[in-house]
Amino acid sequence: SSSCGSPASRFSNTCPISNSRTSRRITRQLPSTRRTRPGSSSERRNASSWLSGFSTSGWRAVLSEDFTFENARRLIHAIAGHVKEHPDFGYRSKEYRQLSGEHAESDAPVVVIGHDPRFLGEQFALEAAEVFASAGVRVISSQGDTPTPVVAWSVIEEGAVGGVVITASHNAGNYNGI
Repeated sequence: SSSCGSPASRFSNTCPISNSRTSRRITRQLPSTRRTRPGSSSERRNASSWLSGFSTSGWRAVLSEDFTFENARRLIHAIAGHVKEHPDFGYRSKEYRQLSGEHAESDAPVVVIGHDPRFLGEQFALEAAEVFASAGVRVISSQGDTPTPVVAWSVIEEGAVGGVVITASHNAGNYNGI
């Protein structure tokens, strides 16, 4: 097993950020994800546009059109909120505690993040890790291109609540996804 700060296999742990330089960077980045009042008609129009690529396999969109850092941050922020706000589905549930065994010592949930070799995949994965960390979710992040099944295996191996893979799977090269 690995703990905050000790790398395991091809993954490294990222703890909730306490470094003031990094925290300032996140503080500057995250507010930019909300340019309109929450729930405003403008925000609903923008959300319906970029969410059109959302399906049961996640969200996929054309890079730099709808798949942007701003929209990726929005989605990851929503995922982090769900993980923290719904203990009956997440890391506080009885089933999770039984499955995680020795990993249950922390109250902070853990998410595994991986990415494929697509353009900017590593940068989107790092951005996702920063958003999760700023929300108080610990991250185990791949140190290179990682197949989706490796992330799924790592979720179970590390006792994480879930995994996020930056990939557009079989879609064309000008797409990416979460």
